[in-house]
Amino acid sequence: VYIKINSFLATLTMLLVLRGVSQYLIPEGLYYLPYTFIALGDERIFAVPLAVIVFIIVALLIYTLTTKTVFGRNLYATGSSETAAYLAGLNTRRIRMAAFVLAGVLAALGGLIGSGRMQAVTADMGAGDIMKVFAACFLGGSSMSGGNGEIVDLVGSILTLSIITNLMNLIGVNPFLVKIVYGLILLLAIIFANVQQIIRRRLLLADTH
Repeated sequence: VYIKINSFLATLTMLLVLRGVSQYLIPEGLYYLPYTFIALGDERIFAVPLAVIVFIIVALLIYTLTTKTVFGRNLYATGSSETAAYLAGLNTRRIRMAAFVLAGVLAALGGLIGSGRMQAVTADMGAGDIMKVFAACFLGGSSMSGGNGEIVDLVGSILTLSIITNLMNLIGVNPFLVKIVYGLILLLAIIFANVQQIIRRRLLLADTH
């Protein structure tokens, strides 16, 4: 926030650094964890996994935050054009920091759920998930430049990718081919997002003229 590093590149760099730290500190993983630590990923309530309930609650909270609050509107405004939002009187630095903190909290929550599902912590946890995350975000309409994307569309893209993954597993698709499929989905999602942006800009230009 303070030294103007690209947020995506900073996040990706820290991913590599922290994964290396994890591999150094726990090369063989941690097992036999306290149940309170793994409960989010292991517990069930009326046969429904607690992780699913947490996912629904978080999705509803994020939907409310982004669509029903001033902070949500300010967040979209900052993502669309930080300069314009700043000139409009918004404290864009504080908004970005709040967004990073929220992202960090949700990432920690996801880590707890993942640890609970595995009932362990290993250095390579989530090593192949970043491609799925990118694919889900772009497929859900999120943009690298910010200001776009809704939680409802993101949930839909997550469910779609989950169905595709389960179908490929059921029919016995080679795991390497699964990665190729995710790569193609990511490529198509990026192309689709760019086309959307081009169309949106042309429509704005047409309205101004």
